[in-house]
Amino acid sequence: MEKVESKGFVLDIIRASVFSLVISIVLTGLLSVLIHYVTINDKIIDALNITCRALSIVIGMCIGIKDKNRGLIKGFIVSIIYVLITFVVYGLISSNFTFTTIKIIDSVTNVIFG
Repeated sequence: MEKVESKGFVLDIIRASVFSLVISIVLTGLLSVLIHYVTINDKIIDALNITCRALSIVIGMCIGIKDKNRGLIKGFIVSIIYVLITFVVYGLISSNFTFTTIKIIDSVTNVIFG
């Protein structure tokens, strides 16, 4: 019985993480198109980026989590996985693995929304 429960727990986390990442890619793409056509202040872009990432986690959790038990733990784990994967991916894309203030705020916000 415990193995079935832990399997469902892990599947929920994997499913929610994947949905969160896919939604993040879509929202980031839409934000990129918006930025291309509209002049937006850098601080607003940072806020929009944080909002897109937080929404990605929330929507990914709503779609991916089937069993609502231990939701707080699942949300925390999904958000940590999300933050780590996106930090590595965006770091590889930009060749910049430094922690700036905005990245720290973004990471903390994502964990809270998870």
